[in-house]
Amino acid sequence: MHILYGVAGEGLGHAMRSAVVAEHLENQGHDVRFVSSGSAYRYLNTRWPGKVIGVLGLRTVMSGNAIMPFTTMVSNVLKQTFGPITHAGTFIGVSMGGKPDIVISDFEPWTARYASFSKIPLIALDNIHFMNRCEHPPYVVANDRTAAAIMYPTVNTMVPNARRYMVTTFASAGVAKPNTTLHLPILRKNILNAVINPNDHVTVYFNEDSNHEGIVDVLQKVPYNFIVYGNKFINQPTTVGNVTLKPFSETQFILDLASSSAVIGGAGFTLMSECIYLGKPLLAVPFGAHFEQILNANYLEMMGYGQRCRAFEPGTVEGFLKSAPSYKHRLSMFRHDGNRELLQAVSSAIVAA
Repeated sequence: MHILYGVAGEGLGHAMRSAVVAEHLENQGHDVRFVSSGSAYRYLNTRWPGKVIGVLGLRTVMSGNAIMPFTTMVSNVLKQTFGPITHAGTFIGVSMGGKPDIVISDFEPWTARYASFSKIPLIALDNIHFMNRCEHPPYVVANDRTAAAIMYPTVNTMVPNARRYMVTTFASAGVAKPNTTLHLPILRKNILNAVINPNDHVTVYFNEDSNHEGIVDVLQKVPYNFIVYGNKFINQPTTVGNVTLKPFSETQFILDLASSSAVIGGAGFTLMSECIYLGKPLLAVPFGAHFEQILNANYLEMMGYGQRCRAFEPGTVEGFLKSAPSYKHRLSMFRHDGNRELLQAVSSAIVAA
């Protein structure tokens, strides 16, 4: 079966999770091609050279650690307006090269629109639809309704009219919409095979757009040892007092993550899922007004796996680290099946479509 797999291009989380599913599909004999943008395009093209189609990706415009809602909206409206014209030739080429039998979208809008236009079965497979296809207790969202109102319209229109919405989550919630199923988070092999050997350091990861100078300044006022990733200007390990800055290496990052006593970082779904699986308490710092990350952090706190950070200050960081051991009992109760149920469900969904 020919499968077209659309992968959201912002960050690497979508790409790393989609790669796990794509490898499974290839092992079952399917031909998988990708559509993506940004860093996800580069990641996938390295692993599947010649099988990844680049498109104009939607993205969130940030200032410091907060979303710029109006600028993001204008930028993405323009892309959605002119994107179909830009990509028309691309998708004609896709069809001429062998029309896909099915489209899978990990929150990638252009493949969803191509599936609708071409009347090809569409499966949505991502974590973000947890936001709008599940029921959330009022106390989880009560203080963040403005952020929710900003993001809900986008989520509702990104991948419309899929035959199945396969939603990955570490939390429990009631399903609110039809054709929706919940599954455990997708974990890459390097995480599933990681050796957990606790040490006394705290691993810190923020993306390259974050204020790394301010982050280091806060950490230097807290009496713990930190290993920090994400600063794009760091080319070799550099130690400043109790803080060691490292250039990003997937292998070294996983080693430091698996051996940490706790983790501090953004509230993205990939980092959060990996921390939970590895039993690492997380101080999650959502992007301002980014409701998907806020929801992740709220559920993390509600489940007793870590804490949502509302102000990144020395007192907050030190308070979290003193409390970190108390989260480990709840984390020890989390169980993962090595992606078995999710991958079996994907295979069944493809057959049913």
